Amino acid sequence: MIRWTANDHQRGLINADRAKVTAITDAGVAVKTSAGMEHLLKRDDPMLARVDLAYALNAHMAQGLTSDKGIAVMDSQTRKLLSARNFLVTITRLRDELTLIVDNRDKVGVGIGRNLGDKTSALEVTERLGAAAARGQAAGKAPAPEPKGKEPLELERTITKVLPFEMGI
Repeated sequence: MIRWTANDHQRGLINADRAKVTAITDAGVAVKTSAGMEHLLKRDDPMLARVDLAYALNAHMAQGLTSDKGIAVMDSQTRKLLSARNFLVTITRLRDELTLIVDNRDKVGVGIGRNLGDKTSALEVTERLGAAAARGQAAGKAPAPEPKGKEPLELERTITKVLPFEMGI
């Protein structure tokens, strides 16, 4: 499987869409797109330079695509990507089975719950900065959290077997 890294709208080759290589001959590379269209890409075809392997896709590339099964990896340390919106995009791409791999189940759950993933407008940021300045805090920084006991470093990772679940639409 390959995926396109650019568009060729005239032929229906769309960025991030997948295609199957059906043959490689002296005439060129034969592909069948996810829409079922077949194309022969000759050696000098610019789309041959705009392909990548499709063994993995990020959530944004997968948006608009659907698959029967999939594996999603979520890391509690990548807070900007750890959002409810990103999680929903990921899990709704699959019809039957999702295998979710996380480094820390609890932290990933909390991260998804706290970060909706909504975009912030420039006006909202400006309002926050003004409110922070009025309170005498450093611009753009949230108030310091109340000190708690230090959490111990996590030195081990645990693997938890979770039974498959059904997802209805």
